[in-house]
Amino acid sequence: MAYWFVEVFEIVRFAQRKLVRDDVRIYSMLLSEGGYIALLTLTFGHNKADRLKETLEKFGNATRKFMSGRAYNNIRDELDLIGRIQVFEVTYSKNGFHPHVHIALFYMNDVELKIIEKKYFFVGKGL
Repeated sequence: MAYWFVEVFEIVRFAQRKLVRDDVRIYSMLLSEGGYIALLTLTFGHNKADRLKETLEKFGNATRKFMSGRAYNNIRDELDLIGRIQVFEVTYSKNGFHPHVHIALFYMNDVELKIIEKKYFFVGKGL
């Protein structure tokens, strides 16, 4: 069993290294074109009693709702968002399973990120 874990772990590490190399190329091209990068993390309330399956369903629904509403589309337009890369993770702690997604946003408009952060917060607050 330990050998299998190491083998799978190495495959995952290889994939992560390749993704990082690809991401660095994307970042470099974007920055050379005058673009910007911001990191957005979406998380979800949880506790030890929550079952993982139900938590993932709720998180997926909330994430889809967040990314498809008019307020998000307005923010996307304000940024002149040209793309994103997202990584989904589930960690486990004393509070149970914790799903979250990290999203690298690639955009072209020079905006004050604190203002955008407040707008994202209010978009997510209603979910």
